[in-house]
Amino acid sequence: MSKRRVKVSKRCPQCWVNENYCFCAKIKVFSNQTPLLILRHHREAFLTSNTAHLANMTLDNVEIQTRGGWNPRPIILPPGHRPLYLFPHADAITLTKEWLQTEKQKSPEPFALVVPDGTWRQARRMINREEALEGIQCVQFSGVWQSRYHLRRNSRENGLCTFEAISHALDILEDNFDGVGHREQLDTMVYAHLHARNYICPWG
Repeated sequence: MSKRRVKVSKRCPQCWVNENYCFCAKIKVFSNQTPLLILRHHREAFLTSNTAHLANMTLDNVEIQTRGGWNPRPIILPPGHRPLYLFPHADAITLTKEWLQTEKQKSPEPFALVVPDGTWRQARRMINREEALEGIQCVQFSGVWQSRYHLRRNSRENGLCTFEAISHALDILEDNFDGVGHREQLDTMVYAHLHARNYICPWG
């Protein structure tokens, strides 16, 4: 896992990469009607390779709540919505448009997407320990996608980073979400960081 932190000097305060490789001007903001709540483990909060931060930069309906640390606060779920916790728990439902349509016929209450940001172990602990998540509906993917995230080692086969998981989920939850264009923002981030680490020259 990359442990590069924002406190290193000469980093852009927005995209967290060395200011010489700042990619803020290349970032596009996408509209998501489904409220997104990211539950970020406190150890992720200042890692420059954290992709929840990129999700916050590229979506217009998102909130990040930090979990753990010295001053934990209770989770506040989006009011007036049915929260879906994106994690492959034992009782998780496969997230498909067909399932969503069936659920919408049962209740008109709109969905909210809740995504843990941390290791698999940290995500599992959140749902087991947080009172606000008791009884929450877990959802998972049926498809397998190749991750485009190359800043950390993936601990699970076919695993996705937080940003990718969010983007694919919004693709399913919303009919008009531009998931392809949204995931290109991750490429921009990855290339900038690899360039800053002198691995590649991304833009010629």
